[in-house]
Amino acid sequence: MALGLGAEKAWLQGDISQEVVRLTIPNQEGLYSWAKLGIPIFCQIKGSAEEYSIFTQIQRDQRDLIENLGYTVQTIDQNPQGAIYYLAFNPLAKSRLAAPKGIRVLAEVEQKYFIRADPQDAEKLLALGFKIQRLEHHPFILPPKTTSIHAINELTPNPLVQTILDEVDAGELAQYIGDLSGERAVIVNENPYTFFTRYSYATIPIKKATRYTYDHFTALGLTTYYDHFFLLGNEMRSVIAEQPTNTGADCIVLIIGHLDSYSVSDPYGNAPGADDNASGSAGVLTAADILHPHQFECTLRYILFTAEEQGYYGSLYYAQDVAAAEENIRAAINLDMIGYNSIPSPVMEIHIRPDNPADLALANMMTAVIEAYEIDLVPEIVPDGLAWSDHSRFWEYGYPAILVMEDKDGDFTPYYHSTDDRLASIDPNYVRAITQAAIGSAIHLAEYQPPSKIYLPLIITTP
Repeated sequence: MALGLGAEKAWLQGDISQEVVRLTIPNQEGLYSWAKLGIPIFCQIKGSAEEYSIFTQIQRDQRDLIENLGYTVQTIDQNPQGAIYYLAFNPLAKSRLAAPKGIRVLAEVEQKYFIRADPQDAEKLLALGFKIQRLEHHPFILPPKTTSIHAINELTPNPLVQTILDEVDAGELAQYIGDLSGERAVIVNENPYTFFTRYSYATIPIKKATRYTYDHFTALGLTTYYDHFFLLGNEMRSVIAEQPTNTGADCIVLIIGHLDSYSVSDPYGNAPGADDNASGSAGVLTAADILHPHQFECTLRYILFTAEEQGYYGSLYYAQDVAAAEENIRAAINLDMIGYNSIPSPVMEIHIRPDNPADLALANMMTAVIEAYEIDLVPEIVPDGLAWSDHSRFWEYGYPAILVMEDKDGDFTPYYHSTDDRLASIDPNYVRAITQAAIGSAIHLAEYQPPSKIYLPLIITTP
């Protein structure tokens, strides 16, 4: 039973016959029954037990049908006309959300808050240490029971791949991080410029940052373009660089991060964002530097999104586009906050969705790469479905994706969203190790095509 054109049209127009509800589904089998209804959702959250909560918008006359199927239905917004919804969560704090003025908390599940707010009001939560995710209706896609990604737990190291990974240089990564976080002036459009902030609403700085990275990718010979979108009337853009396959295969591997930054006290003038997320951006730039001369079975795309801090807007519109085009995204590797490491054990977290074999295959691939190439990291796979960053937009459309980040639970930066998030707090060797893990994973996922022959110049001598 699909939602139907009439219901979809009513939802788009904010029809008064619509309501936003929270459904409680007791177990994973219940998800398969729900999927048959074909109703789009805002989000789903797994509780501490097997229980799931699904937030969606339905016609009022659908309520009886849904309840008759055994689901618990709770109305949380009777008048959704013109509403904008977000998911707000603070993975670091255990205290409850005291919502600022202009924010309505409609439901809470495991300290994740389904809220209604205008974008300006929703951003107030950033100052309280929360992350916010703009929610839009998207198809409800069940986790696959199998995966096309080759599941691997052990990897035989390839000497050619090792040579590629050895090119990752901690000093060059630190240079990129310093460039993007205002340690020095850089050349943008043939003029010197210092990135004191990369806040998405700071029009000139974020345009300079996107131009800086656009020029970098272009200089490598990659097909590079801006992905434009609008937020509160402001035209914004992400940067996408493509390295096409030479085999004609339609598979695509994404290496992504977000370019924008934020600080609580002065986002417009002083938001260096060295860890969050110049570190991940540096990893993406370095991946392009090192991989662009090589050939792969799959296309590689290097993407730097903007407006991540405002609710993952850049990746929202991009994921919608690739899903509409039915592109075959084999994997998305998201690097977000990979720079802070203050204790000897270099723990790295890989966040995946629970009960999702495709995400788990990606995570296992990365841990196998770390072990095979003896990268100095202690990887921890965390199946919590943490929608911390841009990877979650690919989850919404069923694509395999992982979030790679520093040790959130044991060694998280104390400079999060502050003006002190600077290069001095970054461990370049730690950034190097995580970047190696990401590049190594991309190499194996995209199926590296090593040169089959080495052609030496023909030397003709005459007597």
